[in-house]
Parts: sequence; C-alpha cells; structure tokens
Amino acid sequence: MRYLMPRLVCLLVLSLAGGLASAESDGPAALQREVPPELAGCSTAAWIWRSCAPAEEEKVFFRRDFQLPPDVVAASVTVLCDNWHHLFINGVDLGMGADWSQPAGYNVLAQLKPGGRNLIAIEGRNEGGAAGMALRFSATLKDGKKLTVVSDSSWQCASEAADGWQNLEFLAAAEWPKAVAVAKMGDAPWGPLMPQEPEEPGVSKDMTGKFQVAPGFKLERIYQVPANLGSWVAVTADDKGKLLCADQFGKIYRVTLPADSQEITTVEPTNIPLKGAHGLLWHQGILWVTVNEGSDQGGVWRVADANGDGDFDSPELIKAFEGRGEHGPHGMVPSPDGKSIYITSGNFTDIAEMDSSLVPKNWAEDQLLPRRPDARGHGNDRFAPGGWIARFTTDGKNFQLYASGFRNAYDIAFNDQGDLFTYDSDMEWDFGTPWYRPTRICHVVPGAEFGWRNGSGPWPTYYEDSMPPLLEIGPGSPTGLVSGAGAKFPAKYQQAIYAMDWTFATLYAIHLTPGGGGYRAEREELISGAGLPLTDLTIGKDGAMYFLTGGRRTESALWRVTYTGSESTAPAAKSPPHSGEIASGVEQDHELLEAAATRQSQGDVSTEKLDLLWSQIGSADRLQRYSARLVLEQIPITLWISRLSEETNPWRIITAAIATARAGTPQETAVALSALDRVQWTKQDSQQQLNWLRAVGLIFARSGQPDPAASQKVI
Repeated sequence: MRYLMPRLVCLLVLSLAGGLASAESDGPAALQREVPPELAGCSTAAWIWRSCAPAEEEKVFFRRDFQLPPDVVAASVTVLCDNWHHLFINGVDLGMGADWSQPAGYNVLAQLKPGGRNLIAIEGRNEGGAAGMALRFSATLKDGKKLTVVSDSSWQCASEAADGWQNLEFLAAAEWPKAVAVAKMGDAPWGPLMPQEPEEPGVSKDMTGKFQVAPGFKLERIYQVPANLGSWVAVTADDKGKLLCADQFGKIYRVTLPADSQEITTVEPTNIPLKGAHGLLWHQGILWVTVNEGSDQGGVWRVADANGDGDFDSPELIKAFEGRGEHGPHGMVPSPDGKSIYITSGNFTDIAEMDSSLVPKNWAEDQLLPRRPDARGHGNDRFAPGGWIARFTTDGKNFQLYASGFRNAYDIAFNDQGDLFTYDSDMEWDFGTPWYRPTRICHVVPGAEFGWRNGSGPWPTYYEDSMPPLLEIGPGSPTGLVSGAGAKFPAKYQQAIYAMDWTFATLYAIHLTPGGGGYRAEREELISGAGLPLTDLTIGKDGAMYFLTGGRRTESALWRVTYTGSESTAPAAKSPPHSGEIASGVEQDHELLEAAATRQSQGDVSTEKLDLLWSQIGSADRLQRYSARLVLEQIPITLWISRLSEETNPWRIITAAIATARAGTPQETAVALSALDRVQWTKQDSQQQLNWLRAVGLIFARSGQPDPAASQKVI
C-alpha cells in the first residue's frame, strides 16, 4: 500500500490504540514496547511485521509452531498481507496471494500432523508504504471444539532466511526476534478485512430460507470451498459414499460427507495428476475423467484404484480430443445397462476418429440463403456438425458417434425409461435476432441432428431434418444434468431429470410424460436465487442430491438437497413407458439404424424392411418420420429412389426428398424435384408447406444453382 508514509501510519495506529510513545522514544524498539496489551493471546488476528518502519520491497519471514490434539476433523488458514504472501504448512507449499484487500482462504487439513507439533510459515513482501500480515488458523475437533492460532507479537520473524526456513526442523529460527504488532484488525489503514468469527469450510449451514426452494425440500451448504482449492465444476459419487470434485482449472478432490448436521465435511486432494477436468464419472470402480482446460492432453482418461487403498493408479488416456475451454469436451454418463459410457462435447471440439456413426456423415451447413458470421468473430471457423455426443464401451473401445448439431451441451442424463436427454445452450449475443435459439431440453434419439450452425445459420425448429427441442427454457447458461433415480425424494421427483442454469441460478426439475414415440415436458423451479452459479450435481449414495456452485474462478461451494416433507420417499416404480404403434415403430427404427451403422445390413435390406420404412416416412408423427428417414439415409439410395418416382403421399415425398438431397446424386435429386412438383401446395398444412420449401432449398443448397426450368416450377 503506497499512499501512506510508513512511519506516519505506525504512529497513527498506535495513537488510536492508546499506546503512543513519547516524542523522545521513537524508533522500532520503542514502538514495539508500546504494543497494546490486548493483542497478546487474543483470538483476533493482529497485523504484524518486522517493525513499524517497513522498507520498500522488504521481505519478512514469519513462523509459528503449535501442538495439535489427534482428533482434528477440519482446518483452515485465512491470510491477509500488504502486499504479497507465500504460505507453507509443515513445509508444504500452499501457494501465493497478491491482493492485500481480499482474505485468501486455504484448506490445510491434509497438511497437518494431528497429535503432533505443526508449523505455519509465511513469507510477506511489501511494495512500499504501510506493511502488515494478518493470519488466522482455525481447527475443529471431532467433538465440535474450536482451536485458533492468530498472528500476534509472539510470532518469530526475520528479514532473511536460509534454505529450509519453512520446515519445523529449522533450528536457527530459535534465534529470530519476535514480530511487531503494528495494528489491531479493523484499524486504519486496512480496516476490518478479516471476519471476526469465521465459519469452518466444512460446517453445514441451512440455507433454505435464503433461496427459493420448492416446498418440502431443504437446502444446506455443507462446504465452502477455500480459494486455494479453486472453483469446482464437476462432481461424481463413488461406491463408498464419498464425492469426487474437480476444480475447473486445477486438481481433483475427495470429499467425505458428514453423517449428520453435527459433523464436518472434509476435503483432501487426490493423487491424480490430471488437471482441468470438466467431467467426472465413477462407474464400476473406475473414475473416468474428461480433461479440458489448460492441458495438452485433453480427452477421456481412465483412472483405477486397483488395490482399493484410496490412492489412484496412473491415469490412462483412452481417447484424445482436439477441443478446449468452455465449448470443449464435458460430461459423461453410463448407459442404463452399464456397458457403455456416453460423453458430450461442445462445438469447439473436433470429432475424433470414431469406429462407427449413427449420425449420417453427410452433414453440411445446409442453408440456401447467405449466412452471416457472428459479428464479434465468435466461432467463425466452427461449422457442421457442431457439438456432439459419442459413446464407447467400458473397456475404452468401440467409439461411436451418437448425435450431433448442438451448440454446447455441457451434460447428459438418462431417465428411468433409458432415454437420453441434454440441455443445450443458446448464443446469448443472438438474442433478438430471427435466428436466436433459446436454451433447450433435448430428447437425444440415436442418430439425432439438432441443427446448430455457424453465425446466423442455426436451423429453425420446424426443419424436418432436425430434431425439435423437447422444451425451450429461454436465455441462460446450461451446465449440469442428472436423473432423479436413487434420490430419497417423492416419486414424481425420482422420475424427473434435473437441469442447471449457471447464469440465472436456477435448478429445474424436468417432468416427462410419454407422447407418441417421444415425450412432453414441463419444468419446475426446484431451487433458485442470486448467488448460485450452478455447475454440476449428482445423487449421493445416501439418497440426497449434491450440487456445486462455482466455475469461471468464482467462489465455490458444495450443497446438499434433502426432502423433509410428508410424502413417501420409498423407491418409485418406473414412469409410464412409451406404448402404441408409433412407439414400437420408433424402437424398430433405432434397431435398424444401429444395424446399418455397424454395417450389419447395408446393401442387404429386405423388401419388408423397406416397406416398413417407406410407410413410416409418411407418418403423422414427426419423430416417426425422422427416425425412419435416418435409417433410409444409411441404406443405398439405389434401393429406394424408384419408390419416390411413383409416390403421391405429401409427407413421404417431402421426407424422401430431404433424404435424397442429403444422400443422392444430381440425377436422383431431379427425381425428388419432380416428385415435389406433384404435391398440391394449397392443399397442405403449414408444416408441410414449410418443409416442402425446406426440401427444395436443401436440394439447391447441396446441388447448386437450378436451371431456369426447375426454378420456374418451384416458383
């Protein structure tokens, strides 16, 4: 702090404290004798330094050792230093801080020696003007008692230090002089920067009344993440009831949850060397990690603990992905049968080499009219197919592209019927433009395409070659998604999926009802309120929901949601399944698509199967038409193009024309144009008219400028 002269500051502080020396007794030694007596042994941290006359660019090395009982369950250190500090606990480097106005918090339980002597060592540096360091160590014992060590004039300090000064065994420190208490906490020039009664990071606190919480539910903050542990964005529950959480830019931590409100949540870093995870998944005794931020080894990693001792083995890279940052690879979820793992990636992630694809690989921008790139230049080199979802078997093999056309879906989840869902993001800068697409809940069927495209090119929801959203939510920033299965909630909430919005601090319960081959959806705000930048969530082994707040280096916390109402929380029966002819047909199509994608039936399609598909592309149900067309595009067009020459049903013509545009030659698209010309425009409903235009536009976008005769027919 450069704006006050050091000597003037020290005199002013001591005058306010009632301990100013006489004019004849100035100088560091005299000032030290005048330290206010209430600073000695108090529980409030004092500002300390080597003297009250700090020099510019001065370094001071501080030490304080103390004895701890054996039953410590939580411990933290809070530091302030004008201007810079470097903290060590028992010789372990815990990092540095350079903002004197903001307390730096550190979780130090893992570095302590319960039942033995411990050492806090800290280097402070002054850039000029007033100087001081204030520190508070706080520990909680198993019985709830608190122990506190604060900075005061009992600390030892030195202006120089030999190697090893930060270790307990450094005997030369016995000759160091005592520190000088230059001010009480709250005095000028710093003010009350450190809270008087800090909360332990792991003490549970009921926050139900502070936020909007659905009736019957309770919200607790069970861990306030210290600043040195980063900002947490991914969480998974292991098979022992513990949580694993990842800092967006740093390490992976193991969390031991409290058994009741009287116990403390404790956190320790794992030995996993990976950093920058966006996705964590514990599945069948293996931790799967999606590495994203700040790494040259982005992709999916497998981390085992072969002997079960709690220390993980060396990570194994399963698949590298070219994509980083907030539109890189993200969350993972196991398949309902447990044999596969699904992963989602944003539109800044290139599709890695896959063993097979349920998505027809003939993707393109597919907009006839000129497309406007984003005016700010965001993503102007990112084109089809956009963000994507893939899956692989639990041995780390058989990667298959499952769906595409997302902007930036951060997470995925299966409902209790085994259907996959995601929550895709909007492009907030597009708000108010004709091509703006709100954040959306998507039912992700095999081979789905959701039509995210560059700049002004996102496809409208009515395009038949795109899956429509299940539910549009509005502006926001989608993050975590999870199924309610396994939660000790009422049946309705066990059958729901949960979606998080980071920007608008809202946790939605999405209630699903089967309809046709798909679903209808309603949203409910389970929890909301300012100060909840939601990042990820999971259902714990105890049936509670645990979620994280943080991300983008914001303050982070771990929260618990429990049900305290009167309804039964017994395990619920599955939600109603799909039923009827459409549902059966869609399921058949999915099976046919899987067979075609893995080359089990390409070029060898029975007339019976073609008859079925041809019937389905004329269905009144959009999902039925969509799923049948996906299979049709995987089958050689020569096997079915002749059917289009004779077709009269409008939906069959439109759907087959779209498939022809995407998979056919110019000669075959001429057959499609001729068929479209037979459709009587005025007799079609608006959806058919819109997609008649889509089919024509798609043919021209793919095949180029039509001849004058073809143009005139369209007109």
